[in-house]
Amino acid sequence: MEIRLNPSGVVFDEHRHLYSLNGKPLKGITGMIGRQLFPDKYDGIPQDVLKKAAEYGSSVHSTIELCDSLGDHSNPDPIYQAYRKLLFDEGLEPIANEYIVTDFEHFATPIDVLAMDKNGDLAIIDIKTTSKHDGEYVSWQGSVCARFFNITNPHLNGKVRSIYTMWLPKPMYGKPALFKEWMRSDDEINALLMAEINGKQVVLPEAKSGDNALSLTQDAIAEFTYIEKQLEEMKNRSKELRDGLLLAMKENGVKSFKCDRFMLTRVVPSGEPSYTLDTERLKKEHPEIWEEYKKEKKQSESLRIKLY
Repeated sequence: MEIRLNPSGVVFDEHRHLYSLNGKPLKGITGMIGRQLFPDKYDGIPQDVLKKAAEYGSSVHSTIELCDSLGDHSNPDPIYQAYRKLLFDEGLEPIANEYIVTDFEHFATPIDVLAMDKNGDLAIIDIKTTSKHDGEYVSWQGSVCARFFNITNPHLNGKVRSIYTMWLPKPMYGKPALFKEWMRSDDEINALLMAEINGKQVVLPEAKSGDNALSLTQDAIAEFTYIEKQLEEMKNRSKELRDGLLLAMKENGVKSFKCDRFMLTRVVPSGEPSYTLDTERLKKEHPEIWEEYKKEKKQSESLRIKLY
C-alpha cells in the first residue's frame, strides 16, 4: 500500500538547528518538552558526557537514515542490523526518515522513522541511544509528532495508530529493543502546546477515570516485558550451554572441572529410585490420613504473566 506524504515546506538549518517556514522561524519540540515537562532530566550530568552521548546518537541516526534511504538493508553495521531485525519482528516497514511535520504556525519537528504496519496503519518511531529507556518522554514526543503529522497530512488523519521507542544503546547499557509507548490525550497535547505558545508553565488536565493508572504503569510494562524476554532468552541459552558442558564432561569421563570463575560437578544418579507422594490419590482414597497430616501453606498474592 502506497502512502502519499505532503511536503511540509519547512526548511531546517542543520548547523544552527533552526526551523523556518516561508522565512518565519518555528520552534522545535525537544526544547519545549524539556522545559515544560522534564526540566531536571539532565541535571548533574557533565557537559562532556552529554556531548559524547549526543555525538553517538547523531551517528546512529545518520547511519539509519542513510541505509534506509539507499535501501542498503544488508549493511553489516550491528546497530543497523539490530534496528532492522526489531522492525521486522514487529511487522513494521520504514517509509520515511527524518520527515518534518509542523502546525504551520508555531512548531516543526522531524519524525525519526515513519513506518507502516501489517494493517496499513502508520507508526511513529523515535530512535533513542540513551543509557536507559524513557517511555514517558517518547510518549509525549511521539504524541506531539502525531498531532503535527495529522495537520501536515489531513488526508491521512487517524492513520498514525502507534508510537515506538527504538532503543539502540551502547552495548554496556543493554541490548537494542523496541518499546511500544502510549498516546497522550488530545487534552494533554493541547495544554502543553498552548502553555508554550503563551509563555506559561503547563498545567496538565486531570486524567479521566482509569487513564491515570494506565499511564503510570506503561513505563513499567515496557521495561518489564523487555526484561522478561531477556530472561527467557538467557534461560534457554543457559540450558543449551549446560547440556553441552554435561555432554562434553560425560564423553571425556570428567567428573568435575574448576576454573577461576566456576566449578562444574557431574551429579551421577545413584541408581536408587526416588519417590514422591501422590497427594491427589491420597486425598481421594484415604481422606482421614490426608486430614491428619496435611499442612497449610499460605499463599501470597502473585501475578501470572504470559508474553506475546
